[in-house]
Formats: sequence, structure tokens, C-alpha cells
Amino acid sequence: MGLVNSIYISALTTVISLFTSALTGYIFAKYEFTGKNVLFTAILATMMIPFTVTMIPMYLLFSKVGLIDHHLSIILPSLYNTFGIFMMRQFMQGLPTELMESGRIDGASEFRIFFQIMLPHTKPALAVLGIFIFMWQWDNFLWPLITLQSESKFTLPVGLATFSQQYWTDYGLVMAVATITVIPVLLVFLCLQKHFIKGITMTGIKG
Repeated sequence: MGLVNSIYISALTTVISLFTSALTGYIFAKYEFTGKNVLFTAILATMMIPFTVTMIPMYLLFSKVGLIDHHLSIILPSLYNTFGIFMMRQFMQGLPTELMESGRIDGASEFRIFFQIMLPHTKPALAVLGIFIFMWQWDNFLWPLITLQSESKFTLPVGLATFSQQYWTDYGLVMAVATITVIPVLLVFLCLQKHFIKGITMTGIKG
């Protein structure tokens, strides 16, 4: 059950986080508005706040709204990714603005320009970011350990920790489950390997 929970949570948060990161990065890269630089700096500043500082307030918040021991308590905090926003902004700054202008001339809406013109050009960056987010969420242990209480809702890392007891540990079972935990991440990397290598190269020379 932990394997199913981890796949479900990791896949869902990766897809939604990729969308929010790409859309926010696109806005910061291609649009001008009042307070743009201040807002972007404030977003980047959140990267300097340790998780241990926000952990207790987040727990109290989710406890008040009744989301403790619910998968939403893990999914919701992962829908916003500061590193993803920064990475997509840097990548999209290198895309020609003429692509947007040509879409506007053809009468396309701003959302259509984003989805059909700009977003397809960001596949390498999305592949890199997708692998990172999936791995971060897949290996997430501390927050699920705090918020999840029912064994049926445990993710794989939390479930794996339950195999280690105070006086004895079934190392055979632990190693078998640990091997299984590597397989989904490996499959994701193999599927996106081509875009991953290209994305690492391209994002390294942007901005």
C-alpha cells in the first residue's frame, strides 16, 4: 500500500508543481508589471527559510482544518516550488519573445500562447525539474512521518521505517523494499533521459 501511496502522491505533486512553476516562471520572464522584481525576490527569499521553522505552523494549520492523517497534508505544501519557479524563469528568458508576438498577431489568447507555443519549447527544462521534484517527493520522510498516522496511508519511506524495530530488524525485508523504492525513480529517469541531458545543458547557459 505504501508503494501505491508514494506513486500517487509523487506523480500528482510533480505534475501540478510543474504546471505552477512553468506558469509562474513564464509570467516573471515575459511580462512586466509593478513590483515584479520585489515579488520575485520575496519568492526566492523563501528558499532561505528552513523546513524546521515552518514545520510546526504548518502542522497546526493542517490540524485546524482537519487534514492531519490525510494525503492532502502532503500534497498541498508541494504544489508550490520556489526552485522550480526560478529554474523555469531562467529558461524562459532565453525563449524569443517573437513567439508570443506571432501568436498574438494570429489572434491567440494569452493562455493559448502559453500552452501551445511557449510550453512545448520548455520540455528539456520540464524534464529536469520533473525528475528533481519526483525524487524529492518520493524520498520525503519527515513530513509524512509527522502528518500520517494510519498505516494504510503511509508512504513507502515511512512504511520502510516501520520495519526497523527497537530490538530487531528484518534486514532481508528492509533491503527488498529499499530496492523497490529505487525502481520508480529509475524508470522516470530512463523515460526522460534524453530531455534531462539536454535540459541540464541548456539551463546551465541561460541568464
